[in-house]
Amino acid sequence: MARPYNRSEKVATVLAQICCVDNQLPQGSPTSPIIANMICAKLDSQLQRLAKEHRCFYTRYADDITFSTSLSSFPRALAKVEHNTSGNPLIPGSKLNEIVEKNGFTINPDKVRLQSSDRRQEITGLTVNKLPNVPRKFLNQVRAMLHDWEKNGYGRAQENHFQNWRKGYSSPYSSPTSFAAIVRGKIEYIGMIRGTQNRTYRKLLKKLSELDPTFKKSGLVDMREQIFISYSHKDKKWLEELKRHLTVLEHNHKLVVWDDTKIEAGSKWRQEIEKALNSAKAAILLVSDNFLVSDFIREHELPPLLQAAEKEGLKILWIPVTSTMYEYTEIVEYQCLTEPSRPLNSLKKSERNRELVEICRKIAELAS
Repeated sequence: MARPYNRSEKVATVLAQICCVDNQLPQGSPTSPIIANMICAKLDSQLQRLAKEHRCFYTRYADDITFSTSLSSFPRALAKVEHNTSGNPLIPGSKLNEIVEKNGFTINPDKVRLQSSDRRQEITGLTVNKLPNVPRKFLNQVRAMLHDWEKNGYGRAQENHFQNWRKGYSSPYSSPTSFAAIVRGKIEYIGMIRGTQNRTYRKLLKKLSELDPTFKKSGLVDMREQIFISYSHKDKKWLEELKRHLTVLEHNHKLVVWDDTKIEAGSKWRQEIEKALNSAKAAILLVSDNFLVSDFIREHELPPLLQAAEKEGLKILWIPVTSTMYEYTEIVEYQCLTEPSRPLNSLKKSERNRELVEICRKIAELAS
């Protein structure tokens, strides 16, 4: 083996034997990524330096190479557009092409593309505009597989899948994969990309557990459902009063209550809030005049809550803390846990305590 590994022929032969089957290098082998990284080590270091020179980031997955930048125009040293050419008008830059060819590779001109931030940016099958995400087509396929299983039974769903989706997919080295394992693998892939707290992932995993009695619900963390509380920081005393009553449910009813006081110092609050929303079964809004005039709530908390309610079935409930003009907001469309004309701050302590107990009972019913 040549530099930088500098190993003997005997070592190289053993490694080749580990990686090959019947003197052939199989596609999709667990060793393939390591082999690719070994072969491309020099290429990676050279392209990394080239990217840095032009204020770009370089990434590679197998033979897919990506350069990304926040610059308003893409560096011509890496790629340029020539409309007077036939075929793909996007041409790799001369320096980029030189490095690739000196490492023994050639660029496929038909696969060179430029993706701006105002369009869907897709890399190795993932959409990456804001966060890595699986294509909608992939999600729809998984939902269709589960629906077919539920409606027509396991045998027919497996037959339909191998007829319609798995044509030509076979390996001489392994036995056919079961339909249940394929569904599980696709769902776990969604969890790997979106995170295991993602609501869609948890919903699909739960449906799989209902269809397959042998499946262990390992990805649902004891099946506990989270309650997300949104409030104005000026109303923290009302948050604490509600949480005091909810503590009983947390101890006895597999209920997890989340609010932003659980964000640890130094954590990225936006990501923590998004993660909490993704694993929430319901959101409780403490509606007050402070809540309605909060720019942060209006711009950062309410939009994802309302979107999740519309597209993913998140339940939104609210509690009137003070008298407000709620009827002129989107909140009027959602269930109030008590009478809006009797906000908490208008009640005597004993009445307020009874009201909060009833509110928590309704939350307990929701979580059961």
